[in-house]
Amino acid sequence: MTTFHRPTLTVITEQEITRSLDEALDVLSQVGLLIEHPMVVERLLAAGATQKGNPPRTFIARDLVETCLKSAPSEIKMYDRDGNESMQLSGFNVHFDPGSAALNILDWKNNIIRKPTSRDAVEFNQLTEVLPNFAAQSTGVIPDDVPREIADRWRLFIALQYCRKPIVTGTFAQ
Repeated sequence: MTTFHRPTLTVITEQEITRSLDEALDVLSQVGLLIEHPMVVERLLAAGATQKGNPPRTFIARDLVETCLKSAPSEIKMYDRDGNESMQLSGFNVHFDPGSAALNILDWKNNIIRKPTSRDAVEFNQLTEVLPNFAAQSTGVIPDDVPREIADRWRLFIALQYCRKPIVTGTFAQ
């Protein structure tokens, strides 16, 4: 049996990791979060988070975060639209996607920088579908040919229509 050795790259020290985590936990417990989804807020409050201010900020105590992290799974399996396993998020596994949310693109045919269109989003997702080194897709361009209020959701709709791979994205209020 062949044994593969995976090289690792360390860019920050364990002390820096600990400090970053401590500071993130301080932000959650002292600065709080603006969470707009009522069900999420309800679940956090039921678990012990608190809320104050106007608009209300949700504060999540360090011990609640640590309890949640201890209960998190050690791996997450991602599936494509057809139900086939596409990638496993665990250990030292590395997966790639093409990146998200280009506000401008280089139109290679006309050699100009312009705002993306829905056609660009379709072509982006069709290309991502056939590139074997991308385990996931993203909503890579924000079409400028639809009303701004729906552009973010429109790009997700296009991604779901034109690529089977899992989507790495978020949606944002305009």
